[in-house]
Amino acid sequence: LDKVDTDELANIIGRDIYKVRDENERMLQEVRASHEAYQKKLKLMYRGIGIMLLVFMLFTLVMTIGSDFMDFIHVDILQKAIASKIKTSEGFMTLVWYIAYGLPYIIAIGGFIYLYEWIRK
Repeated sequence: LDKVDTDELANIIGRDIYKVRDENERMLQEVRASHEAYQKKLKLMYRGIGIMLLVFMLFTLVMTIGSDFMDFIHVDILQKAIASKIKTSEGFMTLVWYIAYGLPYIIAIGGFIYLYEWIRK
């Protein structure tokens, strides 16, 4: 037992403890960083689900109440004309007419979303 260098062993153990402490601190920082990233992604997911629900509700609102509004501004006449064009068109123009047919609804939904974001701020 007299031959054992206790100072050298204490230095070795101290260095090992210091290495373990540094490793624990580094791992704790990584866990905190990943937890923050997780919280951000979770918040983004909830916001995305809320926005999808809002868009669905606005689409439903536009389709029920908006149809009367579209009749008021005579979009229904335009859509009937576009529907007849869709029946007679072929190829790429069919896609263009389908987009033109849904454009008033897309604009109305976009307007509702813009209004919602403007009110929310």
